[in-house]
Amino acid sequence: MKSRKTFKVSDLKEEANRIFLESQDSYVQGRKAIFTFVETILMKTNNYRGFNYIGDDKIRKIGNKTVTTFGINTTLRDMVLRNTSEDKQSKEFWDKLNAVSFNGTDNSRVFFY
Repeated sequence: MKSRKTFKVSDLKEEANRIFLESQDSYVQGRKAIFTFVETILMKTNNYRGFNYIGDDKIRKIGNKTVTTFGINTTLRDMVLRNTSEDKQSKEFWDKLNAVSFNGTDNSRVFFY
């Protein structure tokens, strides 16, 4: 098999997203390093489309017992959004929602678009 000198940036992004989703909880520093590395490549190649945090709903779907941390508590966030009577236009509301959504989460659980 002939070795390749190039690869698709999209393949690198897919592999990073897989690691962000499936790696063990203790791999926080590794995920952060991969994020910085891949983000730089995506930007330099004009392929960066942003990122988002992996929600608790996605982590629970994979059913891996070594993966229990998530980037955003979407279940709790959605519950607050549905059941609030507060003004959703106020900065105070969004500050409170962000505090609820990110409390106790792992900011290395992300995915690239």
